[in-house]
Amino acid sequence: LRIKGEKTVECDYSSLVARLAYAYVGDRSDAVQPPKGDLYTIPGLSPESRDGVKRLVSTLLFDQRKNRDRFPKGVAELFKLDDQRKGFKQVLELINAHHAAIAPLFGTGIGHYLQFLESQLLVNVLLRLAQRKIVALPLHDCVVVQERKAERVASIMEGTALGLIGTKIP
Repeated sequence: LRIKGEKTVECDYSSLVARLAYAYVGDRSDAVQPPKGDLYTIPGLSPESRDGVKRLVSTLLFDQRKNRDRFPKGVAELFKLDDQRKGFKQVLELINAHHAAIAPLFGTGIGHYLQFLESQLLVNVLLRLAQRKIVALPLHDCVVVQERKAERVASIMEGTALGLIGTKIP
């Protein structure tokens, strides 16, 4: 894919849904900082299980029930075999321990609101880029832009998150 004949890159927010959950909790209490690094890499689970963790955290935020007792359909297969063998309960315990600040949101259905925030954030990013005459193609929580403009776009994205959400989202 090229824009105006130039190579493109994806500029995306890091662990956006989980970071929005932290921002939501932080609005309702003292400042709550997410753990450092990739929020979908959980101590005690293989980094290769990241896709499974990401899908499970998303499911837990969208769930409207607190008593989930098994992996959602198709999610267990996203975990490395050693992590699958730990079983849902132990995987959930590890996620809850690593994300204790947002664990109370699991099973509340807050995911829909967080998804709305994500859409508002991306719309604002697109508007700011358009004002600066930067062509950007949206894709979930990222924008595809000319490679030479990536640093500027990343700065605009971080500034937009800070202004709209009230927290830095890398």
